[in-house]
Amino acid sequence: YYMDRVGGQRDEQVPMKGAILIFLPGLNEIRQTIAKLRNSRFSGAWQLMPLHSTLSQNEQQRVFERPEGGKRKIIVCTNIAESSVTIDDVVYVIDSGRERLLGLNTETNVSSLQTQWIAR
Repeated sequence: YYMDRVGGQRDEQVPMKGAILIFLPGLNEIRQTIAKLRNSRFSGAWQLMPLHSTLSQNEQQRVFERPEGGKRKIIVCTNIAESSVTIDDVVYVIDSGRERLLGLNTETNVSSLQTQWIAR
């Protein structure tokens, strides 16, 4: 509902200017979200951009470019964009409230990445 409201409707209440930044915990969630957004009835109004650490520097730089005419830029990212990047045209931020951190499995005594709720 929220993405349909903010991302696609063209009315006075929700202008199409400015980018949307969506924080997700990892690459799989980014890919799944972009796939779902591409299937939305408003997908033609959006320019979808992933942002995560495995992208090349050139690919990461695309998020600073202005979107194609009349489209809303939607950046779907991990917390890479939270502290190290300022994207000046972002007007909405959607945070999943989840992050992936290195944690210890106490049963196996092995460290692994674990998805957790953000504690702040």
